[in-house]
Amino acid sequence: PLAYFLAEIFILLGFSILLSLKITYILISIFGFWGMYFLAKKITNQWGGLLASVAFTFAPYHALNLYVRGALAEYLAIAFFPWVFYFTLELLAKNTKTNYLGLTLSLTGLLLAHNISVVTFMAFWGLLSLFLLIAKKQYKSVFILLLSFINAFLLAAFFLVPAFLQQNFTRVKTLTEGFSNFAYHFVYLRQLFIPNWGYGGSIEGLEDDISFYLGNELLIIAALAFLLLLFNVFVKKRLKLKLVNFLFFAFLFLLSLFLLSFKSKFIWDKLTILSFIQFPWRFLGIASFILSLLVAFIALLKAKYRWLVFIFAVMIMFLNQPYFTPNKLGDSTIAEDYDPSADYIREKISLIIPDYLPQELDMGKIGPTSQNFRIVDGDFDIETLKDKTQKLLLKIEATTSGKLQINRYVFPNWHIKLDNKEINCEIKNSVYICPIEEGEHILDFYWDEKGVNQIANYLSMLGILLVVFFYLRWDNGKSNE
Repeated sequence: PLAYFLAEIFILLGFSILLSLKITYILISIFGFWGMYFLAKKITNQWGGLLASVAFTFAPYHALNLYVRGALAEYLAIAFFPWVFYFTLELLAKNTKTNYLGLTLSLTGLLLAHNISVVTFMAFWGLLSLFLLIAKKQYKSVFILLLSFINAFLLAAFFLVPAFLQQNFTRVKTLTEGFSNFAYHFVYLRQLFIPNWGYGGSIEGLEDDISFYLGNELLIIAALAFLLLLFNVFVKKRLKLKLVNFLFFAFLFLLSLFLLSFKSKFIWDKLTILSFIQFPWRFLGIASFILSLLVAFIALLKAKYRWLVFIFAVMIMFLNQPYFTPNKLGDSTIAEDYDPSADYIREKISLIIPDYLPQELDMGKIGPTSQNFRIVDGDFDIETLKDKTQKLLLKIEATTSGKLQINRYVFPNWHIKLDNKEINCEIKNSVYICPIEEGEHILDFYWDEKGVNQIANYLSMLGILLVVFFYLRWDNGKSNE
């Protein structure tokens, strides 16, 4: 939910929904740019940081998420990738409360941004951590990394715990069926090198109407960086450690390409958690991120040749800018006035995305509706006193006894009170049908944060207390390098 929390800030400030989303996309782009700059600068130099941040920001997969898929949550998650890597490097280099806080908050942001990106990214973070622990011989530092991850999980628990434990109340399992079955969406390696572009969808075979292009100029620059490092190591007898780092990131890059190709199907068949990724080509987010890092190594050129880095940066922007283009532009007046009402969301959007509706629901008998209730039997006069996502308050004047259907789908923690007394309502086709006696009544239908939700909230409060405790009590450590 994190991307929508961010966009809501601008809505509360008075901006339209459309403009709030645009501002959010822009800020996420800047956030990812700076994260990649700091990461690549630490691994290479400031010129490498500049080139990598440009390559990362203008990666074709970013254009795909921005202008084709509109994948706001995934776009934000990928922006956290460089920050997680950067603060992992920083924390292992210097054990300070600032670096601990940076890694913890970066991991928290990722956990709250996009579940699927967590699945695709965490193994790569684990490999980076393992590589650094072994290379630096800091085996005991594994505990500080685990502590940071646990702290991040606690901070995000208010969302993660209910999302995991209450998924059986929804149709989440359908996310891996039919069109969303991963077997239909593997990428042919040749598609990574074809700069075609489309605004459709992914299908089985080679006729996808969207592009999986990596960016040939990025691959060429990375290859040149590899040749540069080989020359320096074997001829100039320098930069050996930089070559080792390059080879490690190249391994991660090739691993990401392997996981999005048909060659990895046997792994997807064995690890059921991967099925929730739906589209193997989502590993392009990892591949684009790592490829941008590999590009940075070209900045290890001698100082007198570093003007080439600026040329490469301009070339990357020039070649990839055409992909950052909308398919079509709507009428600006209509776009600025676009403000979907609750009725629109209930009646239209719910038909498009039914993943989170109850499993037992028969859409043929009761589908999305803008009506909060329906009189099943009896003669009622009903006034709506409050209509919120978490609360529906009704004043009922019943001329006769009867039944009232409340159009809210069954889910844990709903409570129904009639005249301040809990009542038992029949559940039929995943909605509540409540008995109403003759007379005047107040029906209060509300959500209560109890059980799993309350425990999850307490876990997040514990996570906040841990952050405050460590920040106040942690003495800045000495450099581990």
